[in-house]
Amino acid sequence: MKYLKSIFPLSNIIFVTIISFSLPALADDRSDNPLKPPIPENKPPHPNFNKPPGISIQPAHKANSNKITERINDVVKQNKEQGFITVKDHYMSFMSIENVKPGFVPIDTVKDNVTSPLTVLPNLKGRLGNLSFEGAIPSHPDMVSSKWAQVKRFYSLPGKATLMLSEFDFVTARVSTTFPEELVNSEIMGFPAMFTTMKTPGGNVYTRLIWGSDKKLYQLLLTGHARGNGAENELIKLAIKIQEQEQ
Repeated sequence: MKYLKSIFPLSNIIFVTIISFSLPALADDRSDNPLKPPIPENKPPHPNFNKPPGISIQPAHKANSNKITERINDVVKQNKEQGFITVKDHYMSFMSIENVKPGFVPIDTVKDNVTSPLTVLPNLKGRLGNLSFEGAIPSHPDMVSSKWAQVKRFYSLPGKATLMLSEFDFVTARVSTTFPEELVNSEIMGFPAMFTTMKTPGGNVYTRLIWGSDKKLYQLLLTGHARGNGAENELIKLAIKIQEQEQ
C-alpha cells in the first residue's frame, strides 16, 4: 500500500482519530465578509508552516499525549466488542442540513476561492445515485493566498439521509497528518483509509470513510448504517471515483 512516511516529530503531527475531528473545525474561519477569506492578522505561523506536509501511519502508543493514546485504544476496543464506536449526539449535529445551512457559501464563490480545484462528484447507481447538492462550507484559509484549503459539501438523499464530502488540501495548508495504525482497515487506490461506523446514545448511526492521498485528505460521512446493506461498497466506489481525479 502506498503509505506515506513522515519524518516530522510527533509533536508537529495531527493525529486523525475516529472520535475526534482533528481536521479544521466545521465552523468556518471567515470574517463577516463571506466573499473573501481573510488573512489572519497578528497570528504567528503554525509550527508546520515551513515544513513539508505529509501523511504518516503511527501506532497509538507513539501519539504525543497519553490522552490521545487512551482515546484510540478505546475506539479500537469498541470496534472489536460491538462493531461500532459510541459518540455523543451533539458531536454529529452538523450532519443535519438545517443545522449547517446558515453557514453555506454560494458554490461559485467557493470554487473561485479555494487553494485546489474541487473534485467532481460522479454519478453512481444505487443509493448514492440520487444525491441532491444542498450547500458548501469552506474553512481553513491559507496564510499566503487567503484562499480556503478545506471545503465540506453536503448532499441529501432519499429517506432524509445526508452525505458529507470533505476535502482538505493539506499540501497548501502545510499540515502533516497521522493515521493511527490500529484504525487503518481499508485502502483507496493504495492509499490508507479508515472505515468506521458510529452510533449515538439517541440511536442515530453514521458511517465514515477517511483516506489520505499525497495531495488531499478526504472524508465521506453518511447518515445510516452502511455495512451489510450495500452502501459500504458504494462509499468505496465513490471514494475511488474521487481519488481517480487526482491521477
